[in-house]
Amino acid sequence: MNNYSAYGAKVTTQTPREQEATAFRLASRRLREAISRPERNRALNINHEMWSILFRELNSAACSLPEILKQDCIHLALWSLDYSNRAVLSDLPLAPLAEINDTMAEGLDSNERTVAPPVVVAMPAGRFAATVICA
Repeated sequence: MNNYSAYGAKVTTQTPREQEATAFRLASRRLREAISRPERNRALNINHEMWSILFRELNSAACSLPEILKQDCIHLALWSLDYSNRAVLSDLPLAPLAEINDTMAEGLDSNERTVAPPVVVAMPAGRFAATVICA
């Protein structure tokens, strides 16, 4: 089988983990590039939808993450959802959301066969503010 579609476009396959990292990077890029109010709202909507999906998956019975990692990610999801909602209604900077997305992408990009050192993610002050250690 070749790596090209019928239309000549190169086809690449990604693992689910790589797909998640790509989604975080794309959402982060949209947040950073948003200039106008419509772009900003679209970027926040994409970010909110991505974290909503992750939140649902983390709370599903099929989630096989270790409990501590699952809880840390749930806290990040709640913070990101809350911040995204507040940013739609005000002019909060979008950089904190992009930084968390970048950190998540970096964690997902790390080799699954090696144990990465814990990454400390400090969230800006807010309702769900906390320092979360993701292993």
